[in-house]
Amino acid sequence: MSTLTREMRGSYAFIERNWFLVKRYWGWEVAYLVYA
Repeated sequence: MSTLTREMRGSYAFIERNWFLVKRYWGWEVAYLVYA
């Protein structure tokens, strides 16, 4: 059970980090898509 909890926590941290990166750079992504 502790292994499952540890994996869930690790995957949650990974998703959370990716979400912060997306929120940070989505404006640049939109600008790139518009000008590409």
